[in-house]
Amino acid sequence: MSFDVCRQEKELAQTPVQDLKQKIQERRPDIEKTSMGLIYKTQTLEDGRMLADYGIKHKSEIQAVMRCNGGLAA
Repeated sequence: MSFDVCRQEKELAQTPVQDLKQKIQERRPDIEKTSMGLIYKTQTLEDGRMLADYGIKHKSEIQAVMRCNGGLAA
């Protein structure tokens, strides 16, 4: 899925990671923000940081992954 986060590069630089998660959740309400992880290149995007902190620019590809609880029971 692809979509525009904002209209200008300057605005994109000032966009927090959690705003991007919110926009994704608006398009995919079945995915909770708390279980969503975002990856750009090899970096996991952290809430509280700006997209520009990761060098993200217009047309950058960001992967959304879901965190799942689970594991092996001992």
